[in-house]
Amino acid sequence: MHPVVYVVLLAFSSLLHAWGNAGAYTLVSERLDGPDRVTGNALLSTASQASVVVGPALAGGIVAIAGPSWVIGLDALSFVVLAAVSWKVGRGAQPTTVPSGPPGSAWKVIAGSRQLLGLLVITCVFYFLYGPVEVALPLHVADDLRGSAGVLGILLAVFGVGALIGGLCAGLLPRRSPWLVVIVIIVGWGAALLPVGLSRTLLPAMIGMTLGGLIYGPYMAMSTELFQRVSAPELLSRVLAVRGAIVIPAVSLGTLIGGPIVNVFGAPAALTASALLTVALGLVLGLVVLVRRYQ
Repeated sequence: MHPVVYVVLLAFSSLLHAWGNAGAYTLVSERLDGPDRVTGNALLSTASQASVVVGPALAGGIVAIAGPSWVIGLDALSFVVLAAVSWKVGRGAQPTTVPSGPPGSAWKVIAGSRQLLGLLVITCVFYFLYGPVEVALPLHVADDLRGSAGVLGILLAVFGVGALIGGLCAGLLPRRSPWLVVIVIIVGWGAALLPVGLSRTLLPAMIGMTLGGLIYGPYMAMSTELFQRVSAPELLSRVLAVRGAIVIPAVSLGTLIGGPIVNVFGAPAALTASALLTVALGLVLGLVVLVRRYQ
């Protein structure tokens, strides 16, 4: 396959991913209410985190036996099965209100809600600050921890396990103060990332990644529930699709900027800066929420 064709297919796949993600959380919103909605969101996000733990291990075994093309082919086949199941669920469900209004209705919903707009901006900055971690962590493992690809796999695996547990516990978090939960998650993830950047041994990095995954795990479930709560049902799928279209590039932009930062300052400095800036983001958000509460 020509590289250009491959890149075009990847771009189309990313577009469909945003649609599918929005549809899955919309389905949760249609079927569940109140506290059950957070639990449903948590199950979806937990399944995604579980794939981070199991997927690379399975893919590595298949690549070693049959080659990378089989991994991509089986991945595509899994989405065919998912599409068939989703089609069956959709046909068996009760008719729901179809999206109405002009194409820009979702943007108007987000712009017209201080909560949704604020959460979208905060999430974009939060994910942007995570972007350099994608670049710095592999180099930090290789150059500073003197580790192999297996060590990097361990760090990613313990993060995935932590996120898996954190996601399953999302339903236990308080729902009356969602902004407090968001603030704690942002500050907690930044604090957990600090020992990863500052350490030169594996154990502190493993502890930091595990705690980081545990703290970050509930974020997607809690933030999505706020969108589900505020958005009109007939526009929810569009609103979630717009959110995904904005948030996903934020990580890519952070990763893009992370490359030059790592080249100039080194991987440990990039990880430490990401951690400190993330903590600062959470503290500033907490100050804003506190000021607005007592105004």
